[in-house]
Amino acid sequence: MKIFISFHTPITDDNLWEPYSFHESFIQGLSGMGHDIDYMVTNDFLCQSFVAPDNKTLFFINDEKLKSYIKSKDYDLVIALNHSLPDFIKDITDCPIVVLDSDTVVTFNDLDELKNNSSRYHFGCFSTYGMADAKTSFGKDAKIFHAPYATSIKQYDTEFIHNISFIGTYFCVSPKLLMYTFKNREFLLATLEEYERSKSNNTDFDLDAFAKSHGIQEKLDFSVHSGLRGYKSGAWRNQVVAAVAPLGINLRGSLDWVNIANFSTEAFEGFNPKKIYSLKDLNHTYNSSKISLNTSHDQVISGYSWRVLDILASNSCLVTDKCTDLYNHFPKELIQTYSSPEEARKLSEYLLKHDDERTDIVNESNKIINEKFRWNVIFLQWLDAIGIKNDISSGNKIGEVNRIDKNNFIKSERVYTYFSKVVLLSLPENKKGIKKASFIRRLIKRMLPRIYYSIVEIRNRYNG
Repeated sequence: MKIFISFHTPITDDNLWEPYSFHESFIQGLSGMGHDIDYMVTNDFLCQSFVAPDNKTLFFINDEKLKSYIKSKDYDLVIALNHSLPDFIKDITDCPIVVLDSDTVVTFNDLDELKNNSSRYHFGCFSTYGMADAKTSFGKDAKIFHAPYATSIKQYDTEFIHNISFIGTYFCVSPKLLMYTFKNREFLLATLEEYERSKSNNTDFDLDAFAKSHGIQEKLDFSVHSGLRGYKSGAWRNQVVAAVAPLGINLRGSLDWVNIANFSTEAFEGFNPKKIYSLKDLNHTYNSSKISLNTSHDQVISGYSWRVLDILASNSCLVTDKCTDLYNHFPKELIQTYSSPEEARKLSEYLLKHDDERTDIVNESNKIINEKFRWNVIFLQWLDAIGIKNDISSGNKIGEVNRIDKNNFIKSERVYTYFSKVVLLSLPENKKGIKKASFIRRLIKRMLPRIYYSIVEIRNRYNG
């Protein structure tokens, strides 16, 4: 099969947007089944690649050239994580388009398109809550299917370097939400209480309607939505990491983790600021850690993070907070679960002292992963749900993998070069100006394309 995959990434390295380990695992897994993969990192192509009101391309992208390329490939399947996908692809392809949830529906790009034209899409949902969320958002007749994830991490024997590892984002409360804390405190407290209630019932609720019932008429933007949903997530993650840190922690992730120094000197001393995002790096870290930790974001109502399967596939023992769906896939006694930071510390301390028991848990976890959560198993389930007959005659053939390079689809080299020079001229000569340069890059990438499209829309209206 010829498959097109598109996704947003938060990872940059050497001024390039890089796939995260899950994307790499997904692409590697499908190509390993013999499928030919074209993948697009949408940060390179879209005005806004995450939580966007539309899927318009950047002003310097040659849409016609890109359309011609995509038509020529004649894909059998398109998979777009969070619907981060150039808007014209739905019109120039005849194959099924799968919108895969890597976050909740509220984060999907161009929600209006999905709601108004839901019959064009299949909605792949990782969790039981995700399926209910999609049904509420896109209607009972929408083509929704359960799309469990898989992993390409593999267990191998190596020397243990770390007692405990955690790889993840440092969560913090948005400034806009802090403003709501002061201006609408009663609403904030009522919303947090409602979120706790809905999470315990594995359900969600309409935040905008809830806000109106409390006298707030304006539509809440995404930063407030996500902030309220994850209000306690940062504090919870900090508390858990701080609790286990005295046992010896290898803390990896975003540079914001330097703020953990305010909670725990042991955690701060265990923080390694070196970037980690590749499948190879995660494979090494998990396999060289006796225990690997998972703490969930509040938006994960019933599901679990990508890291969970990665850990279960490695030589590391998973220690996690409650993940309802995980108990549907693994024996409950196999999952080492905590419900408080203190319990996380006690559980980790026990496992570090009982090597044989920890090893037995790891071996059993590996067995279940290899039987049920490899891509050559999971992807066949997806295809069956979509209604695609899979060609399994590829044998040991490895499919070709190609990243779609934006440099091959530049509308005007002169215009693109001009704006590139603006960015280069704005770069600082010392480290103090790094934030300024980052701001200017975002300004050029996001604001100018929007201005461009606004001018085009005004001109079209005037001409019409």
